Amino acid sequence: MTEAVSVNVDNNILVNYLYSTILAAATDGDAEFEYDKGCREYFELPEIYVVAGGKAIDEFENLCERRRLLYQDIEDFILETDNDIFEYELGWGDSHSNSNDQTHLRKGVKMNMHKYESTAEQLSVIRRCFQQMGECKRVVLDSELDEAFDQFNDSELSTEINRRLDIDHDAEILVDAAYIEKHHGVQILASTDPDITEDAHQRIVLQVIHDILYPEINLDIIDPRDTTVQTLLS
Repeated sequence: MTEAVSVNVDNNILVNYLYSTILAAATDGDAEFEYDKGCREYFELPEIYVVAGGKAIDEFENLCERRRLLYQDIEDFILETDNDIFEYELGWGDSHSNSNDQTHLRKGVKMNMHKYESTAEQLSVIRRCFQQMGECKRVVLDSELDEAFDQFNDSELSTEINRRLDIDHDAEILVDAAYIEKHHGVQILASTDPDITEDAHQRIVLQVIHDILYPEINLDIIDPRDTTVQTLLS
């Protein structure tokens, strides 16, 4: 039997898998708000052992809660105004959203809703998303993720990465990845975020990690859209 390949996943991988697979199934395919982006086979093939760092998990949990409240806000908007979802804008109610959620609303939720002619149909989909989001999050973390690690704190390392690249919280994702490789030997970090996967950024990240943490760390950052499971196993 082929030995499993360990892959550390960024929070965007968890999000893409939740939407393309878990939430889609829970809503009978009605909530196809995010694309797979090559993430699905990483979770579904036994040859891949999927792990995540504490920062990625924290970001994932925060996003799921924001989205749950966003769907509740949209439901309230439709019920209270009798308008359809296309009239809804962030900031109408009490949900706290960011630019990522704005893109999700515009390119994911609203684009998906064009196939529903009535507000009743739109309301049904959004209500199921609100009701299922918490459980879908638990399925991903408890059943689909093979192992989770606590967050590693290294302010010197994260500060230097941000000084060189200015990538905000993504620096903490990279700190976790460096320590997970150092202590657990997981050399692969999967992400769809160009701030992390861009070749020039990768070279800088490795240089900083080698200078500050440990010169023997070998971190291979991949994008599932470019690196299939078959490539990892070959």
